[in-house]
Amino acid sequence: MGLREGMADSQGRGTIIEHVIDALKVKKPPAFILENVRGLLTQHRNDFDRIILRLRTLHAKSYLVSWRVMNTEDHGIPQHRERVYIVGVRKDVQVSPYVWPKAINPKCLARS
Repeated sequence: MGLREGMADSQGRGTIIEHVIDALKVKKPPAFILENVRGLLTQHRNDFDRIILRLRTLHAKSYLVSWRVMNTEDHGIPQHRERVYIVGVRKDVQVSPYVWPKAINPKCLARS
């Protein structure tokens, strides 16, 4: 675990999202997926809300952006790891919002 400084990180790690947004502006990909720690929602909610707003207003609001907290163990990965996932799809590529995957039953890892 880091120091939980968010965008005010003393080593500049919190500003990586600025570089990501700049790259999205230049490259204009048909879709993007971003992932981050769940604490972004609880300890840095104002920063998170600003990030979502900036992503939703990229290229004159040309992206449909949604987000979810998902746990990897609910999707077949044997680890409890809650993460925030942000998905953006350009409106000219997909006219309806992204459909999030449903949880699946995890497989038992016990030896046979």
